[in-house]
Amino acid sequence: MTTDATGDLWQKALMVHAMMLACYVDGTMHPGEIATVEAYAKTLPEFHGGDFKLYCQEAKLIAEGVAGDMNAAVELLCEIGDDHTRIRTYLAMVELVYSSGEVVGAEEHLLDSVRVAGGSAGCPRASAGMTAARGRVMGQVSR
Repeated sequence: MTTDATGDLWQKALMVHAMMLACYVDGTMHPGEIATVEAYAKTLPEFHGGDFKLYCQEAKLIAEGVAGDMNAAVELLCEIGDDHTRIRTYLAMVELVYSSGEVVGAEEHLLDSVRVAGGSAGCPRASAGMTAARGRVMGQVSR
C-alpha cells in the first residue's frame, strides 16, 4: 500500500509517463523497456519506497487519455509541479533515449518538444534549465 497523496501520485505518474514516452517514441514499447524504466525510476529519490506498479498503472492511464497524441502527451508534462522535478524528469528522458545507442529523428524531436514545452504552457522557467541540462548530458555523451 502506498502513502502517496493524490497530487504526489499524479506527479510520479507524470514522471513515469515521461520516461515511458522516451521508450515508446519509436512506436513500440518492448517488455524490457518497462523494466528499464522501473530500474531507472527506482534510482530517483522521488520513487524510493514507493509503489512503482501503481505509478506505472497511472502512467498507462495517462497514455490512454491522450490516445496517441504526442503533443498532448508532452504538454501534460508541464503539470509536473516544480522546476527541479521537471528538469530531473527531462534528464531521465534524455538518459533513457541515449541508453539505446543511436538517437533517431523521432527521439530527437521528442526531446526538443519536451524542452520547448518547458518554455510554455505554464512552465516558463524550465526551458532554460532543460536546455542547460541537455547540454551537460550531451557533453558527457560525446566524450
